[in-house]
Amino acid sequence: MRNFKNILKHWKQATSVVLATALMVTGCYVPASAEETKTETDKKPIVREFDGVFVEKISNPTAGQGEIDGLIPGGDRLNNYAWCMTKRADKVYIGTIRGLSTMVLGQFVEGLVATGLEKVKATAVARFITKDEFDFSIPKAGGSILSVDINTGEIKELYRAGLGISFRNAITHGDSVYIGSYANNKNSIYRVDGSDNVEEIYSTESGTSMRASCEYEGDLYFGGVDSTEELSEECKDGAKLAILKLNESDFTWDRVADFSDFDPAYVNDPAMKSAITSPVWDIISYKGYIYATLPGNSGFVIYKGHPAADGEKANKYGWYWEEVVGKFNGVNNTGMAEKPEGYDGKNEGILSIAATPYVYKDKLYIFDFDNTLQSMLSAAKSILSTTQALDIMASTLKHSQKLWVLNDENGKFEEVESFNNLLKDTCNEYVWKAAVYNDELYITTMDAGVIYRYLTRFTDFDISKEKLDGAFDEIKGVAEAIKELDLLNSDNEKIAKFSGLIVKMSEMLEQSKEALTAEQMLSFYSTFKKLLDKFAEKASDVKEYASGTAAASDLVNDLKNGEAMSNDLIKILAALSSLDILNKIKTIAGAATGAAVVINEAIEKFKEISKIAIEAYNSIDWDMLKDYIYINKVVSNNVHGFDLLKSSDGVNFEAVFNDGLGDMYNYGGRTLCETETGLYIGTANPFYGAQLYRLSEKKAVPEAEVTTPSAVEPTEEDQPTAEPEKVPVEEPTVLPATVPAIKVPATKSAVTTPAATTASAINVSKKEVVVAPNKTVEVTYSITPDAASKAAVNVLSSNTNLVTVATEAGIIKITATAKSAKKKGKRVKVSINSGTASQIIKVAIRNKAKKVKPVKKTVTVKKGKKATVKFKIKKAENIKNLITDLFGKKAKKAAKIKKIAKVKKVKLKDNIIKVTLKAKKKGSAKLKLKLNKKAKASMKVNVVK
Repeated sequence: MRNFKNILKHWKQATSVVLATALMVTGCYVPASAEETKTETDKKPIVREFDGVFVEKISNPTAGQGEIDGLIPGGDRLNNYAWCMTKRADKVYIGTIRGLSTMVLGQFVEGLVATGLEKVKATAVARFITKDEFDFSIPKAGGSILSVDINTGEIKELYRAGLGISFRNAITHGDSVYIGSYANNKNSIYRVDGSDNVEEIYSTESGTSMRASCEYEGDLYFGGVDSTEELSEECKDGAKLAILKLNESDFTWDRVADFSDFDPAYVNDPAMKSAITSPVWDIISYKGYIYATLPGNSGFVIYKGHPAADGEKANKYGWYWEEVVGKFNGVNNTGMAEKPEGYDGKNEGILSIAATPYVYKDKLYIFDFDNTLQSMLSAAKSILSTTQALDIMASTLKHSQKLWVLNDENGKFEEVESFNNLLKDTCNEYVWKAAVYNDELYITTMDAGVIYRYLTRFTDFDISKEKLDGAFDEIKGVAEAIKELDLLNSDNEKIAKFSGLIVKMSEMLEQSKEALTAEQMLSFYSTFKKLLDKFAEKASDVKEYASGTAAASDLVNDLKNGEAMSNDLIKILAALSSLDILNKIKTIAGAATGAAVVINEAIEKFKEISKIAIEAYNSIDWDMLKDYIYINKVVSNNVHGFDLLKSSDGVNFEAVFNDGLGDMYNYGGRTLCETETGLYIGTANPFYGAQLYRLSEKKAVPEAEVTTPSAVEPTEEDQPTAEPEKVPVEEPTVLPATVPAIKVPATKSAVTTPAATTASAINVSKKEVVVAPNKTVEVTYSITPDAASKAAVNVLSSNTNLVTVATEAGIIKITATAKSAKKKGKRVKVSINSGTASQIIKVAIRNKAKKVKPVKKTVTVKKGKKATVKFKIKKAENIKNLITDLFGKKAKKAAKIKKIAKVKKVKLKDNIIKVTLKAKKKGSAKLKLKLNKKAKASMKVNVVK
């Protein structure tokens, strides 16, 4: 049976080849696998601590990851973004966008249609790919304007716009709040008066949003479009961009700039009319000027202007404008790129298309924005057609978002290295918002990893023994969807061919499930990930080797001399070509009773799956594969969820958190607003709805005092008397009956948190607890008095994944699973009302063996022959973890003997380490074995003729 296991081993490896290369065949988009089942959130307000600052959830405070929020009390899943925010008196005002997810999915569906799929099938595919993590329902109204009482946390909906209208920009000026809208071919400005009444005070056709606003010399300015402009012949198809000044006496607006103040190359730029941008991205007042950032397909542009002084050439409105960043000024290049013309070619419309300014400690900062949506759509088109466009997405990931600061002496923007280094090798694609709190600068990001993971899910190798059945079911689900959508008979030849491979692979995996152990599956996934890394380095060498043009390439030598020899791809492909290895196994095992029949069956199965693997391999687009591997590596290593970075000097930055406040679906920190009670953070969450948090340096409010506001159901009376014009939105195509309906979590009603029992003291059972990577540990705390309820416990921070928190008879028990061996340990803190305590959970990097000794002092072996030498381990704390440490490169370095012999294999069983040697030439040498600083031993090896 040992030989039969070897066959199964190669069989599974071939399956892995198909699994990883299937995406590249044409590469049709393979849907994402299911998320790990989410546990029910304990019904207590969510509070987290980060080195002395506390962040508490304000909107629907008990709703956790994967549960509906959307800011509206009781939940509104389609309220996707807290898109703008400002403070007036004791209230924070928020403008939202409703149904952004529907719009984005509509664009994705159109991208699929462009590859040849019928719209009904494309809609079903999009829904399948996103695993129902998005709400596909059609919004029946537009965005909301909300107020939040900063003292009580009460959230009220003041206004709900007509369909297709949302709110993108908010600013407080005097006693009023002014909010700029977003709509299809209509731009408006709304005013919220001192009594919270909402009225529209400006409206213009064309453009998409009034995104920019600032105060300058005591007056209010907005940037966007003015449809009353008459464009010149040179700019007749351009954007009617304008910067407007408010006349507060009658709420009319005067221009201070129009299209003629900016170069025609910018006015005619496609980004000016893009739904994702705005003709004027942002404006800010700085040292006597208004700085205006404009979007551009080749990168953002910046102008500055002020009322013209003597000697300056005034425009028709009496203002003077000059370029600061762009193609023509010669000081700062377009989009801060390396060349004046900025980013062109394949990256047009992708990199640094817009930028946001912010002033901190009398210095002007600029941070940029990549077009993530376009990058993802390009990748989807690449996967679903013959076009190779993954390089666009790879370029976007390689282009880290940046922060610059203006050198006032030479007019040059300089990179802030500390900030920029924190975003390298992550999926952060926007730097989104900045604010000052307690004299420190806070900046948020948008992290696209949670969306990019749809592209990389099958090959991220983040799979555990418990998830294997789910992975098999996922592939089976893909195959069933392919059949239901009739993709096997698609007019697109490549889609049809790929679909056939997936269906066949699903059938093979189903047959092999019972024959292969979970350990074997995990081993193969791990091995293949290493091979993909090698591909990323030298994909061209692999291609040459496969075609026979570079038999002695460096990569092949690396593989032949490297670890896991029996598992490397080159050897498997050679076996697939000739099947010699199978015939040899058959001959050797033929004498065993009954074995020949079993092996014959295995060989036939192996031949079938081999054909699939070879067909997939021969169809690989190697440039595309290289890009895919890079994307996969970045996405799989990324911590999903937006980042919050801070600095006390504008030079040195640190991350407050990088995980979307523990919710990976919070992919953006969209808005920040400083108040007397803390820094408010509004999130972008197109999956389950936007969320609102408050960061403060004060301890969170005791749970007994935290209440969830009553649910508010907007009525017709909530709408303004003169409702804004409703802009039609195309409804998505109804999904085919064969595609399962989306399961939307039920809307959550208001929850009142039970009162907490006072605990006067908390004690830890141990100061430190050691746990191995991916293992579970239980830590306990004793409470005095012993009457604390479960709802009174707040677990504030951990370097582990918390599994459960329970209280019983004065004892708090926290069960946690270790995340990684990279960090040696962090504190787990518990807070019950006024009582706090903490202890350290250390993630063990390796378990130490107390002593190692050779079984024999000397071993003799003939030249060219093999010998096995043994070492005995005493008092190993955990044998399984020690085995992990013994295999791989570390083990080969630990056990080495020069010149006379070569180490071929290292194994551990029953506290015995076995090292297999092959003698090279006559002589004597010591074989040294080192497991850690205290555990080492040596043995003399004699080689004779």
